[in-house]
Amino acid sequence: MKLQSPFSQTRPAPGSGRAPFRSKMRVKGPEQVKPLQHRLKFSVGLSGGRQTLQFETQETIAGTRNSYDIQDGDLSGLTSFEFRNRFLPTEELEVFVSQDVLPWLRRLRLNLREFFIQFVPERPFGGGFLGRGVCTANRRALLVMEFTNWMPGHLALEVPDDVSTIVPHELMHIRDVLDGLSPAMYPAALPAQGAWIDLLRHLWIDGYLEQNGLPGMKKATRLAELEVGPYQNAEKPSSKQLENVVEEWWGNPMTLKQAIDLGLRLGFPLESNCPIADWYANAR
Repeated sequence: MKLQSPFSQTRPAPGSGRAPFRSKMRVKGPEQVKPLQHRLKFSVGLSGGRQTLQFETQETIAGTRNSYDIQDGDLSGLTSFEFRNRFLPTEELEVFVSQDVLPWLRRLRLNLREFFIQFVPERPFGGGFLGRGVCTANRRALLVMEFTNWMPGHLALEVPDDVSTIVPHELMHIRDVLDGLSPAMYPAALPAQGAWIDLLRHLWIDGYLEQNGLPGMKKATRLAELEVGPYQNAEKPSSKQLENVVEEWWGNPMTLKQAIDLGLRLGFPLESNCPIADWYANAR
């Protein structure tokens, strides 16, 4: 299955290092609004029956509601506004929302009913992530951005160019749900319960971005991740076999079922009776 590119032919010069599609629009500063509770319900949940993600939004920028998740850890004593004023300067936050995120919604043609952004301090997840895009079956989507270097007065990433790579990649995960390549999945899973699925879906997503001249992770990086695993035993595929997998799927649309089929053939673990295994047993 070949998807038509939604992108124009205007591309940044190769190796330019600049984030494409930034507009020069001026945006009204953060608007403090009454905090609202939101609930996103997913078709595939977590073990124990959890299918709903609940969060609170506290501000609006460029028509997008923002959430600051500081309920745990050393920052839990701050209010959301104290947190933002210390770690997310208004000017940088405006630029991020209006120029690093919203243009990508249009470029990727994400037809969403609601869209939220959540900023999260680094969490000890055992690997963690710098971004996560999730979407429900009724087109409500959340972009989670976790920054690993919190410095007073500075919106910080370990590598500044990461923003231009992370945002389109995570929005492509949202597009997968909108295009029917994946059901709406709760944004967390244990390694033996399918957390490895994204290792495989990243081959399609980053390959697609690369083929359209857009920022994404390199093929060699994704191959190195597959070399690590997780594998159930020492009988992991050879480097040549993994190279063939990467070449076959680089930029080719991959459904969730295809990702699970491939992972099981490679020897990735999947516990029986976990939500993803239950979904897979009934998938066609």
